[in-house]
Amino acid sequence: MQQVMTESGQVPPVLAGRWDLRLGYHPSLKRHLPMLADLPLFDTTAAHHLHLLELPLAPALSGHHMVADSGLMAAAMPPGGMAEAVDEYPLAPVFVRDLCGRPVHTGLMPLPAPPTVPLFPPGCRHLPASHPLSSQLERLVWMTARRLECAPVCGSAALAGEPDTRLRAMVAQPQTYPYKLRPDTFYADGWRLPVVPRVYAVPAPPVQAQAAADELLARWQARPTGQDYETFYDANNGDAWFEELFEKGCTVIPTLEAYNGRYHVGDDYVATAVDPGRAVAGLHEIIEHSDSDTPAGTILDVRTPGWVTSTGVHPAQVVVSNGSGWQAPSVPLPPLPNRRLPHPRVGGAWGAVWLPTHPGHFAEPALYDWNMTGHFVQVSGPLWDPLHYIYTSTEALTRAFRRPHPQVPGAYVLPPSLKLRFHPLAPQTWYDTLNERTAQQRQTDPAHPLYGSTIDTLPLGRQVAPAGYHPLPWALEYELDPAHFPSLHPAHLEAPCPPDLEPRLMPPAQLADPAAYLGYHVAVTEPMREAQQQAAAAPFSEASCDIKETLLPLTLHTQPERALPAYVPDMPASQLAVNIKRLFAARAYRQQLQALAEAWNQPGLPAAFYQFRESALAWRRLRYRLFTKYAATWQQAAAVGIDLPTAEQLVPESDPLQHQRVQRARLGGLGVVPPLPLLRADGLPSPAAQAKLAPARRRSQGKGLPASPAKPRQTVNNPGENT
Repeated sequence: MQQVMTESGQVPPVLAGRWDLRLGYHPSLKRHLPMLADLPLFDTTAAHHLHLLELPLAPALSGHHMVADSGLMAAAMPPGGMAEAVDEYPLAPVFVRDLCGRPVHTGLMPLPAPPTVPLFPPGCRHLPASHPLSSQLERLVWMTARRLECAPVCGSAALAGEPDTRLRAMVAQPQTYPYKLRPDTFYADGWRLPVVPRVYAVPAPPVQAQAAADELLARWQARPTGQDYETFYDANNGDAWFEELFEKGCTVIPTLEAYNGRYHVGDDYVATAVDPGRAVAGLHEIIEHSDSDTPAGTILDVRTPGWVTSTGVHPAQVVVSNGSGWQAPSVPLPPLPNRRLPHPRVGGAWGAVWLPTHPGHFAEPALYDWNMTGHFVQVSGPLWDPLHYIYTSTEALTRAFRRPHPQVPGAYVLPPSLKLRFHPLAPQTWYDTLNERTAQQRQTDPAHPLYGSTIDTLPLGRQVAPAGYHPLPWALEYELDPAHFPSLHPAHLEAPCPPDLEPRLMPPAQLADPAAYLGYHVAVTEPMREAQQQAAAAPFSEASCDIKETLLPLTLHTQPERALPAYVPDMPASQLAVNIKRLFAARAYRQQLQALAEAWNQPGLPAAFYQFRESALAWRRLRYRLFTKYAATWQQAAAVGIDLPTAEQLVPESDPLQHQRVQRARLGGLGVVPPLPLLRADGLPSPAAQAKLAPARRRSQGKGLPASPAKPRQTVNNPGENT
């Protein structure tokens, strides 16, 4: 914390969670590492140990807690080079603002159980104003890119269980996905920290925190008769005094100054004013409702200030508006996200979150929180979801990838146009095209965030698709895989959409001229052009939604000839048979782990991390066992939204014939390298290509090349087989 700049002049990063599914580090295994809630967040000296020991932590270079895997995007990356082919997806932002407006680090514990009172989950800590990153949080852009990629070279990946089959990740039906380079961030409008309707309190000795609370009450009771809250605040130098109370463990509950007030937004989408905050259940005790021209719930007066400590809440007593004089502005009703489609970052009830298309739609603040399963979601207000919708800020965000910040690793320079206003939904006025020349240029810089990417943006200056839901390939919709985070599956929605809201549901965006789109691909080599034409001739991919705007049928597991579009990379059996006990017995490894445990004052870390690694290996073995040996069971888990351990219980009742049919469906049409690299966008081949590939397979066998499908491998004595 004493270090302001590193020797290179860069701002030292804070720590975040990085859960690598390639190692089996599923966030559900956090129970084995309870000390994550107490580890230091700003310990930059531990970065070297984190890399060598493979702890589920890393510097927060994207501003988010991340999940990593080798999925479809990794398969589409060029082989070799300095950049590691890995898919990374944000789980939650590293920093949020509480209701007081203070930046709070969301801790290292992923998927936390939210407290029943409006405090932050264990492990969260505030970012001191003295930290060099504090002044940068809303001056930069923190994001990753979700790319619907097409590999510039062939044979860069192999499907699990088929090591001799080389694949080429491609976008089938590219006119279905004209939006291929998508900013991936929880930061509203790309730069604004999410606001959580909770209050943070510094952990402090109870006696100290209570003494601070007593000081607050004593001054309030001693104020001049009739003095209101605002005058009391100014008379006591409230800004500095409240900060002193905060440091002692007593946070004054925000009332008039709370960060959930209603905005006044002009026709230019610029906010000119903001109303006082509104009462929040658990933080404010409403003792009176009064006539007012402000919306119902707006705080009008504070009768007694409230406070929170790290262990409890003492609500503020407030008077709020009854809304009797409030006249809502005449604005069109906003469209709503159709949550029968994948919206993994949307929470709350139907209609609590909407799609902004008018200045008045930004009057209500956007609020976020952890849901009951621990996922960080938006619970109310105008929706920010750049993965599925285009905003007026989208083009500026994608251009920001060209300007990494010179001093803050992982951050990009904030485009001036972003911070001036709110950003509504917008129609698409460009094509994301394929350009292999661009990919070659990007390959010269392995540190480039779009290293090896073939995606180029071609501005057209005219609408090519209206505002609407832009589907992702099915295997990319759920943050890697629905079997990894089944609670995000829309099948688990608690309630159906109310009939009166059905007309407001936003439909998928339809490309105006699908045939013309294919003519805009530039600088594409003949092999890629041929493969694109073959992929485009395939039937519509089952990668997104059907014509009823719903998910894939939940009965998909009964139709094994239609394999789920999913990709798991092949892994040598030796990596699944690794001996964790032998790893921890190595002197150098053991000494480094012990040194880190002593530096962090966590003597139980070595034993806990050993158990974590054992459980992670079992999870990884289970994943590969289901995917390769029990394909129909794996498909059922993904289709209906159950996790892998639950799916394992279905194995004894599984049908071997169905497993074989699913495996054949996966393999049918896979490209043999050489000569035909064929693969659909969702990771599976085009069924129409099967007949074309049969002669290619025969030719490849005649030339001594590996046949596909591959011969069964020798069985290995795998200690995780019975997990």
